[in-house]
Amino acid sequence: MKTDRLEEIRRDLGLNKAQMAELMGIEASYYSNILKGEGKGNLRLEHLERLLNDANVNPLWIMTGEGEKYLLDQLGLVVSVYLRVIVRFPTIDLVNLLGLNDVAATLSK
Repeated sequence: MKTDRLEEIRRDLGLNKAQMAELMGIEASYYSNILKGEGKGNLRLEHLERLLNDANVNPLWIMTGEGEKYLLDQLGLVVSVYLRVIVRFPTIDLVNLLGLNDVAATLSK
């Protein structure tokens, strides 16, 4: 279901629902309506375009589950998407999100 895939992307990026809505250029309540499948919240082309442009999300994967989730390889994804997300949402703890706590602890010694 496309709403499950949207939520998977949101979790991948370490965003809360309000931040995901902002990334998509919509209000948090509209995002909530999309997830509920209510008539007031329809996933539109411009929302998919924002996810593509800002997070390299494959629109085909969102709509059908087919193809790659992201349109870059993993290294490109980390460099491109996470840099864009951290600029937009500077309070996100990338060290924790990426599971790099042990590396950070070692480097700080």
